[in-house]
Amino acid sequence: MAGVPADGPSTLSWLRPGTDRLALGDLPDAAGKATDVPRGVSNAWAVSGSRTRDGHAVLANDPHLGYRAPILWYLAQVTAPGLNVAGGTVPGLPFTILGHNGRIAWGLTATHTDLQDLFVEKVDPADGTRYLTPDGAAAFETRSETIRVRGAADVTLTVRGTRHGPVISDVVDGVADLLADGHVLALSTTFLAEDDRTPQALYFLNRAQGWDDLRRALRDMTAPQMNLTYGDVDGNIGFISPGRVPVRKSATAGSPNPAGPARRTGPAPSRSRSCPRPSIPSPGSWSTPTTSPTAPTTRTSSATISSCPTGPSASPRCWPRVATSRPTPAPACSATSCR
Repeated sequence: MAGVPADGPSTLSWLRPGTDRLALGDLPDAAGKATDVPRGVSNAWAVSGSRTRDGHAVLANDPHLGYRAPILWYLAQVTAPGLNVAGGTVPGLPFTILGHNGRIAWGLTATHTDLQDLFVEKVDPADGTRYLTPDGAAAFETRSETIRVRGAADVTLTVRGTRHGPVISDVVDGVADLLADGHVLALSTTFLAEDDRTPQALYFLNRAQGWDDLRRALRDMTAPQMNLTYGDVDGNIGFISPGRVPVRKSATAGSPNPAGPARRTGPAPSRSRSCPRPSIPSPGSWSTPTTSPTAPTTRTSSATISSCPTGPSASPRCWPRVATSRPTPAPACSATSCR
C-alpha cells in the first residue's frame, strides 16, 4: 500500500493473494474463505514476577473477534490528573476496556455464560393490553422509542414489557410466527437489569492500583460476565470472573420457558452476583481461553458458581488469592454469598 513502510504492520497480510484488487465491500466474503482468518476465541495468559527477570508480572491478551472493518477496538492512551491508562477502547464507551494504567494490567476473555432466558407469555383474551400471570392479569408496560435513520424517515416502535422483560416478538422479525395465537415472547437477561452499574465498575477499574482495588471495582460489574486476567508491577497475577449469572428455578437449556397463569416463575428470573475470586493453576503462571467459569454440572442450573474454568486448560484446583508460593483452597461459593 502506498505510504506504508515495507516492514510496517498490515492487518490484511494474512489474506489470500489478490485481495488488494477487491472492493472494500467484498473483503468480508474473501476473509470468510481464508483458512487462517482470526476466529472468535480469545486467549489470555500471565506470568508472575517470580518467573521474570525484573520481578514484574507479564500479561498478554488476544481478544479474538470476527473479521470486520472498521474493527471494534480503538487503541488510545488517556492522561488526566490522577489517571494514565492505555489500551483497547470501544467507540461510545468513555473507559478503557482492557489495558494497563502504570500499576496494574488486565485482559478479558469471554465466558459464554448463558445470561438470557425467554418466556412465553399468554395475552389476556379479554383485554389485549394485559397478559396472564399466576396472580391474575397484569398490564403490559409500554413505551415509545424513536430510531432516527439517516436519509430516511424516523422509525417509531412501541415496546411492551412484562414481569420478565421486554416483548421481543413485537420487534424481531419471524418470532411471532413461531408462537401460538394469543402468545408473546419476553426476554429476561442480566444486561437489562435496572441497577446495572457496569460503567461505574469500569471507571474504578481504570483507576485501580492493586488487586484489592480491582476486586472492589468489579463488584459493580453486572453484564456481561467475563474472565479477567490480572498482573501488576509488584509481580502478582490473578484471575476473576465478575458479573451476574441467572439463578434458575427450573429451565430447559436452549428452549423458551412457558409462563402464563399456571406457572409461577418468580422474579425475572431471580439473579445474584457471582462471587468474584482469583484462581491460578499453580504459583507463577496462568492462562485461559474463551471458557466458562462454571463447573460442568451447573451448565443449565447456575445455583452454584465456581471460579474454576472448564475445558482443556482447566485446573483441578482454584486458589482464592493472587499468586503466592503457598496457595490455599478456595472457599465455597454459592449463588448468594461467599463464605
